[in-house]
Amino acid sequence: MTTALLLINDQAGGVLAVGVEEIRASVEKAAAREGVSLECVAGEAPALIERAKAHEGLVICAGGDGTQAAIASAVARAGASSGANAGDGRDACLLPLPCGTANLFCRDLGLPLDIDEALSVGLAAPVARVDIGVVKPPDAAERAFLNNIAFGAYADLAEAREALRQPETIEDAQGAIVAAAHALFHAEPQDFHVNADGDQVVLSTNLVLVSNNEITHARDLAPLRARLDDGRLSVYLAESRNGGAFAMLLARFLYGMTEAAEGLTVRTSTSCRIGCAGQKFAYAIDGDPLEAADDVAMEIRPGALKVRMPNRDG
Repeated sequence: MTTALLLINDQAGGVLAVGVEEIRASVEKAAAREGVSLECVAGEAPALIERAKAHEGLVICAGGDGTQAAIASAVARAGASSGANAGDGRDACLLPLPCGTANLFCRDLGLPLDIDEALSVGLAAPVARVDIGVVKPPDAAERAFLNNIAFGAYADLAEAREALRQPETIEDAQGAIVAAAHALFHAEPQDFHVNADGDQVVLSTNLVLVSNNEITHARDLAPLRARLDDGRLSVYLAESRNGGAFAMLLARFLYGMTEAAEGLTVRTSTSCRIGCAGQKFAYAIDGDPLEAADDVAMEIRPGALKVRMPNRDG
């Protein structure tokens, strides 16, 4: 009997809304129907990552995009260490469940946004290999990103969103809303130094976005990608220096209008390095807000992650 490891981030937005026990029961029911033996671990991301590193079979992850990326990094390492060939079913494979805010990776894989439906479709889906992005923050261990890394005002919005997730008081919620509004309408530019495959650009802007494969379209105000295995990063350089320009640019991404146009340049690369010449800057890895003063390095690793991927044309 196949054994799957269910990892539940009990702090993820979707998990808080549905409940750990409800998610566990749904997965147990679906696993039994498919003849899969299940081990379940609930907790915060660091403990879940350690469990994923030691598992060489199917890993089912209930969490948001940031959690999925962290678990994907562990799954990719487990798969590489097993020495198994792609598609033979012996090394680690990821099935994400839509338990976050945006669920961009689940959407790109073609999984339904209902947890029970995603389980039914995902457990029956074939195995595919997709690219992962790897980011190397200064003075920190490398970590994966499945969707994108945003630099500038978007990272401030991500931080405000985190504060809105579990406010302890009405005053906390009001403060987070004010912070989000300030980030949106008072986005200040910084001089970002962008090096994509050795080609350097200095740009004064409040948004640089690096996507793991090209953003090609959108659905329900979610930017999506037609391919997850093209082996390239897309670097979006925006001429955005105020809140109004940032809001217009954000709308373009939400509607999938990311082709090169006036005010937006797109470059493709396999590696990228971004910084602000020693100044502190905000950035967000798959929605997780961070801050740095030194350059952040990124690269793409083609086909590094095995996933359950339904037929997205079906």
